Amino acid sequence: MEGAKLDSLSTLELRVRSLERLLLGNDMHCHKNPTIIPTITKLATKTKEAEGSNNNLKQVYAQLGDIERFTHMCHADALEKPADVKIAYIEASEKQLQEEAKHLENVERLKWVLDSEHLRTRITSNLNVKLLQVSERQAVQKEEVSKKLTQTKQLVDNYNKAISAVSTQFEKWNTILSRLEEYQQVVKE
Repeated sequence: MEGAKLDSLSTLELRVRSLERLLLGNDMHCHKNPTIIPTITKLATKTKEAEGSNNNLKQVYAQLGDIERFTHMCHADALEKPADVKIAYIEASEKQLQEEAKHLENVERLKWVLDSEHLRTRITSNLNVKLLQVSERQAVQKEEVSKKLTQTKQLVDNYNKAISAVSTQFEKWNTILSRLEEYQQVVKE
């Protein structure tokens, strides 16, 4: 086990020396304190950070298609408008919101009037009177409807009786005419 650790340590040392030669050249002894390992560590950290930001960019680019699809469908006309039109629209919306805020403030300021006891009793008494009038009208109309329904039933019954009587009379006349025609046929022969 010790031998394997020494071999890997010596291999690592050889790799560090070869990196130092590549970075510093053959004049390694000219530099008083070569800081290869910290420099490599910094470069590795920067590489990882760049790789991480690259992954973030990949995620953003992956979501760009969705963003374009959603914005293209419903807001395509707004995206294509020039900046001054967009600014005018925002200013108009701002003015409208300010007006709505003023109206809301007025309502809030006058809310005490709507919540006042005097107004409630007055409205309630008026509504009670109106409700009483409506219920009286409903009772009267119900009676009228009942009378009309009875009259209509009676008219329909009378009509049915008259039609039945007329039908019976036509049947009697039909039998009388049939007998008369038979009698005439017999007399002719």
